[in-house]
Amino acid sequence: MWKDSFSERLRTYLQLEFGVQASTDMQTYQFIHSRYIKNGTWAKIATLCGATEKNVHDYYHNTWSKQFCDSYDEYKPEMFQQLEQLVNSSTAKSEVLHQIIYNLQQQYPEKNFHSISLRQILAHAYERLQKKQRRPSQAHENDRHESNRQNDLQVVFHKRLSQNLNSLTLLPWQPSSNNLFSDIFLLLICLQHNLCYSGTYQYVMQMQNSRNIKRK
Repeated sequence: MWKDSFSERLRTYLQLEFGVQASTDMQTYQFIHSRYIKNGTWAKIATLCGATEKNVHDYYHNTWSKQFCDSYDEYKPEMFQQLEQLVNSSTAKSEVLHQIIYNLQQQYPEKNFHSISLRQILAHAYERLQKKQRRPSQAHENDRHESNRQNDLQVVFHKRLSQNLNSLTLLPWQPSSNNLFSDIFLLLICLQHNLCYSGTYQYVMQMQNSRNIKRK
């Protein structure tokens, strides 16, 4: 597989392109890292490796070069602290991540951090913080929608009650604290339609009282 001989192919490229004799992987990395990568560089290396330009480019930056970089684990707390302070700002996400990485590199100039890995972990942390902050407001919004839905159901059911009040009076149905059967019947309807019992009870009583007044 081309990855097994990647270091050797990089040294071959440096020798052919620049006349540089790199005896170690570190020397190869330092030379490439210190130079501006020209257009066509990865295409030439890909030809030597027998792989695609994208695969060679990604393997170098995401995998091979990481062996020469310093660990950033001990610096995560201070990076995440900065991220929490900036996540709610009006600054774009890309600028926030760039600023944190820049601050870390300026604070520890002797360290060689893998910037791609830093950006990846900060991007994941940024998304988690935003989701965490959106969760309470989303829950509140869901509660509001559910409340509106319940109210809509209640209105529709009350409308049906008022439209069919004449037929309802033919049933053993006179909501009253003295009529246990009617109260249970009303409760079952409320449970079936997921309605508020007290609100429906009061509405039916009002309709009945209004009906009795009209009869008089």
